[in-house]
Amino acid sequence: MPGSTLPWMVLALAAREATAWLASGVNPAATSRCPRVAAVRLSTAFPDDGDDAEGADESSDGGEVEGERVGDDERSEVDDFRAQLLRQFLGGDDSADEPNAVDVLLKKAGVPVAPPVTRASQLAAGQMLVANPERFCSRNPFSRPVRDLGRFGLQGPLDLSQLEPDDAAQMLPVLFLTEHSSSGSRALLMERRTGALMGDVNMEDYGCVAIAPLWLGGTAKQSNLYVVHDVDNIDGATEVSRGVYLGGWAAARPKVADSSLAEGRFKFFLGSTEWAEGQLEEEFKQDAWIALQCEPSVVLKDRVAGWQPGRQKPVWRELLKYLGDEAGKIIRQVYPQEDMPQED
Repeated sequence: MPGSTLPWMVLALAAREATAWLASGVNPAATSRCPRVAAVRLSTAFPDDGDDAEGADESSDGGEVEGERVGDDERSEVDDFRAQLLRQFLGGDDSADEPNAVDVLLKKAGVPVAPPVTRASQLAAGQMLVANPERFCSRNPFSRPVRDLGRFGLQGPLDLSQLEPDDAAQMLPVLFLTEHSSSGSRALLMERRTGALMGDVNMEDYGCVAIAPLWLGGTAKQSNLYVVHDVDNIDGATEVSRGVYLGGWAAARPKVADSSLAEGRFKFFLGSTEWAEGQLEEEFKQDAWIALQCEPSVVLKDRVAGWQPGRQKPVWRELLKYLGDEAGKIIRQVYPQEDMPQED
């Protein structure tokens, strides 16, 4: 597993903050905010259909050469790419609370838009694991397949009657699954702040991302730091799933320092969460987790820079809302008054 050892002083600071969070059950992300400037991505669009490419070949009698036929798969990729460009340049909202304005326009225009989040029936690396409240909030020990709740910052099952919906959803764990095999599994907790920034770790190695948050990945391997990003062709990086990579910071750092790569494409985690052989599979079979296949933009979304009072919701709710009515029953266990969006 790609990871780097952190200085002991930073570990002590982060461990102290993480321990306080574990003891209180309150996520520091709810109260600690780090000012960030959203990175701007520039992409190159394909020429519009029908435009003549400069220097296009023509037959000797003046007739145009018949163009190469485009297969359905290639056309679908072009449609997805154009949809992504429209979201970037027209400012489509990433929120799952209401339909994305750009997606609505694309849908009306007949352009197929792939959902950014879909439910998976089997576990695989690269998925997001979302806690099922029915299993994490039950007081019945026989209906609670997850035994060691302390790994997720919980002192015991949640009492939904004593918590505000957003507080309960913030405490329900969401993890990015980086490894899954017959020998065990490993994941990173999402949106759990340690209270430290990357500049606190080491300015020489992380000065170019000094104000980036250091997230708590879990209580295992707490001397290791993990970096998740969406940059391909980086030496030392391992592709976890399509478009999401782990490791490779040593090669990426000079490119971030000279601004050829945006710092917002990288997220840093202290420690990880682990399962023994067959443990996660058993929990999944007993409906403790909802496995989601997510687009890289969802996994790496900067939820700190985009925070707005009264609008930003816990990542647990955000991900399930993408499923629409399929997840309505699950969401309403935490948000009893939740109104699910209706499809057009």
